[in-house]
Amino acid sequence: MAEEAKAKGNAAFASGDYSGAVRHFTEAISLAPSNHVLYSNRSAAYASLRQYSDALSDARKTVELKPEWSKGYSRLGAAHLGIHQYSDAILAYKRGLEIDPDNDALKSGLADAQSSAAASRPRSGPASSPFGDAFSGPEMWAKLTADPTTRAYLQQPDFVRMMQEIQKSPSSLNLYLKDHRVMQALGVLLNVKLRTAGDDMEIPGEENTPPPQKKDEPPVKESEPEPETTELAGEEKEVKERKALAQKEKEAGNAAYKKKDFDTAIQHYTKATELDDEDISFLTNRAAVYFEMGKYDECINDCDKAVERGRELRSDFKMIARALTRKGTALMKLAKSSKDYDAAIEVFQKALTEHRNPDTLKKLNDAERAKKELEQQEYFDPQIADEEREKGNECFKQHKYPEAVKHYSEAIKRNPQDPRAYSNRAACYTKLGALPEGLKDAEKCIELEPTFAKGYTRKGAIQFFMKEYDKALETYQQGLKHDVNNQELLDGVKRCVEQINKASRGGLSADELKERQAKAMQDPEIQNILTDPVMRQVLMDFQENPKAAQEHMKNPMVMNKIQKLVAAGIVQTKEMDASKVNQLKQFINQCKSSPSILSDPSLSFFRDYLESLGAKLPPAAYGLNEKSKSYSVDEIDEDMLDTEAPHVEDEEEEEEADEIEESDVELEGETVEPDNDPPQKMGDPSVEVTDENREASQEAKVKAMEAISEGKLVEAIEHLTDAITLNPTSAIMYATRASVYIKMKKPNAAIRDANAALEINPDSAKGYKSRGIARALLGKWEEAAKDLHLASNLDYDEEINAVLKKVEPNAHKIEEHRRKYERLRKEREEKRIERERQRRRAEAQASYEKAKQQEQSSSSRKPGGMPGGFPGGMPGGFPGGMPGGFPGGMPGASPGGMPGNVDFSKILNDPELMAAFKDPEVMAALQDVMKNPANLAKHQANPKVAPVIAKMMSDFAGPK
Repeated sequence: MAEEAKAKGNAAFASGDYSGAVRHFTEAISLAPSNHVLYSNRSAAYASLRQYSDALSDARKTVELKPEWSKGYSRLGAAHLGIHQYSDAILAYKRGLEIDPDNDALKSGLADAQSSAAASRPRSGPASSPFGDAFSGPEMWAKLTADPTTRAYLQQPDFVRMMQEIQKSPSSLNLYLKDHRVMQALGVLLNVKLRTAGDDMEIPGEENTPPPQKKDEPPVKESEPEPETTELAGEEKEVKERKALAQKEKEAGNAAYKKKDFDTAIQHYTKATELDDEDISFLTNRAAVYFEMGKYDECINDCDKAVERGRELRSDFKMIARALTRKGTALMKLAKSSKDYDAAIEVFQKALTEHRNPDTLKKLNDAERAKKELEQQEYFDPQIADEEREKGNECFKQHKYPEAVKHYSEAIKRNPQDPRAYSNRAACYTKLGALPEGLKDAEKCIELEPTFAKGYTRKGAIQFFMKEYDKALETYQQGLKHDVNNQELLDGVKRCVEQINKASRGGLSADELKERQAKAMQDPEIQNILTDPVMRQVLMDFQENPKAAQEHMKNPMVMNKIQKLVAAGIVQTKEMDASKVNQLKQFINQCKSSPSILSDPSLSFFRDYLESLGAKLPPAAYGLNEKSKSYSVDEIDEDMLDTEAPHVEDEEEEEEADEIEESDVELEGETVEPDNDPPQKMGDPSVEVTDENREASQEAKVKAMEAISEGKLVEAIEHLTDAITLNPTSAIMYATRASVYIKMKKPNAAIRDANAALEINPDSAKGYKSRGIARALLGKWEEAAKDLHLASNLDYDEEINAVLKKVEPNAHKIEEHRRKYERLRKEREEKRIERERQRRRAEAQASYEKAKQQEQSSSSRKPGGMPGGFPGGMPGGFPGGMPGGFPGGMPGASPGGMPGNVDFSKILNDPELMAAFKDPEVMAALQDVMKNPANLAKHQANPKVAPVIAKMMSDFAGPK
């Protein structure tokens, strides 16, 4: 209903029925009181009726409902101008231009207000033009539009330009009096009827004077005009009915269009045009249908009609711009060559002069881009490109570098995808000293063909000449990944390394070093490294704490940054004096020959350094006797065996009892107690957000911003909660509320909102920023630093940088503290493992010595072993004898010899044993066991040896 009343009001306004327009707009406002467009339209109708007070009231309401709408300020300025409030009018127009700087209507209104203000000031000099008031204000154009004659003149650009000049400077009227159109317009503006050149001018006041009568003739009675009220009312009613029917047809056409029933839609739009030819939206809608049907010529025809009729009716410039944009889109569809896009581009440019719409601007850019691409395709010719490249090569050989550049450029135009042309032109630019242009061509060459080694040599050479040795080295190394044997790339790497080492070792003069450092400081990457708080701490550690510096160098990222600083000449390493190096070599050799040198207390720092590198030092380096630390027993008594192991266990338990106690980390920065309030209200992401909800959400946000500026944080939270409820899909709303919670020292609530914002938009810089600051308030320094770094990478601002300067040192201290104690625990574990290994070794050694002592004791009591012994071999059977005999008895029997009841016939007559004795591996194992019975255990796992030994032991045992 409101839209229908609005459409009637627009139709009445277009026909000049301003009172009817006011009535319809008032009806629409009663149905939709929050629609700012209705107040704007009624304000225009009041202004046309010269009821500027009512127009001002409606304009103010428009601005109140939609403060970011520029047209509202245009209405407000016109109303102020109508009641001669020039300063207020100027202020209103300026505020509108702040929102839309390219709005022509606002610019024109501002000019009118300023000129009117200047004319209203008292001034000396000649009197102003007596016609000045006739040309002032927007009502001049309304009068010219209302008159049928001057309405046609408004379609002529030269007439409009003349009237604009006269409006700006009424004194210039005399320059245009010879133009009959200006005279006609002057008559309309002064409410007098003027005749053009060749006719007599009617004098105002005399046009109703009757001609003189002759004395003899009686006065003629003028017939009184009959009232036409009824006839006029009937015509007006018929017009309204036709307009209402036209709107219904339009709505029916819109419905058919949405259903893709294009033929029906065209019928309805055509009928609407026949019923009401003063609404060009019927034509633009029909053009849209033709466009969808692919009938682009019919679409263009309807757009032309809409523009022509719109200019006659002085329709809204947005409607005319829409028709032109649609025409341009249709022309793009018909374009087959680059020249065909010229017409579309021209139409889009005309549309932008009517109304600067982002969609039109995008289409203009698309048309220009498409034209450029087509031009390149039409110009593309690889054969001619090769010819031009060859010409460039000849010029290059003759050292005619400018001519070579010209030919290479033509080759690139003919074939933009040929990397060789870019590479060759880069070489020419290098010869000419145009290094930036050459660098661009080399990079383009690599982009087109990443495996083309020549592109890397060109780029590296240019960077080398620009003294960017670190970047040149990186370029050469990238090229070597694709061609490992390329000599140019290898030579380039060598040259870069020489220059970098020369700088890092102090081989540059003071002026050269200063120039190189100044150039490096202009590099954004170097600036970021030097401003990084972590890297500043690393550089300080290199000077003051070498042990910590070694830990830093284990980090690949830190190592890479240090290398960049060294390559840039910012960090330098000095070469040691040769005599000092020789002295160091001699000292190292002495340490190798006599580790006890390191036990000197004055060299404790050197021991610590070696240990930090993972070195294992001998006991002598600590001033300890190596024998006292050994668990081997050279001379051991049986009675001492039981007391040695407990001593080792006691020592181990004593060392393990010493737990590592972590010291506290000294941190700086303000923290707050965690807020334990119930979770705040969140939006429902499943709710469908309408345009009205978005607008209401924005209004709530504006109120929240005002509350924040006034320090009313609780009220701001309420407004933002309303905004989130209305539009739960807006990440910025959650992030804004999180920032308010931070101001209220409620970090947990802020983190919940920041998480919600990041869930909606993972790239929300404000979400990471708010969460990082909130975590810092809770003392979670490492997590805060991570969030703030992400926020800075997404959208850097000074506040993030300021907070990072406070958070980063604490995060770095915590990280160093953790690394320190992880290292101590690791060293402690390694020592424990070493002690365990030595303990097991001592136990094994003690067991061996004990067995050895027992064997020696048994041998001394029963010399000779088995009766008769086995001197030289086993009698009667083992060919060649059993090597070594059986000294000390056969393992498994009683120490000292075999029992006397051994039945050797079993062994000699056992085919399995006799076959096994022929195996060299078995015989070697038996000899090893005979030499050292303790070695029996290591042969138990051998599938050949174990069964033989078991069988022999069974045979030696004899009958029980």
